Amino acid sequence: MRLQIRQVVVPLDHGEPDILRVLTEKLRCCPEDIAEWHIFSRSLDSRSERRMPVFSLTLDVVLCGTTCDLRLTDRDIIRLPDEDQRPTIRRVQRWGGPRPVVVGFGPAGMMAALTLAE
Repeated sequence: MRLQIRQVVVPLDHGEPDILRVLTEKLRCCPEDIAEWHIFSRSLDSRSERRMPVFSLTLDVVLCGTTCDLRLTDRDIIRLPDEDQRPTIRRVQRWGGPRPVVVGFGPAGMMAALTLAE
């Protein structure tokens, strides 16, 4: 099962054991249930209510065991689709007609240009 865990808070001088400890606490599982994990994003949190700045991590986690007591109602835990469930993108044939023109460079114009470029 693939999950994305947000708001994993660790100190600035963190190491892998610190991340694994917080991760197992958040998932309520043992470290053996986690097959692999990697940092998806990392941001610095230095708000005034904290005594010291910390890193707030978003982790992609793959679980191998089913013994975890998952709280998928927690808004910080998101279940990701498995690799075989991801949609496939197929290429279309090259356009042979006149080249289109995108007028405007606002959000819609940039999206239209990106779609045409792909």
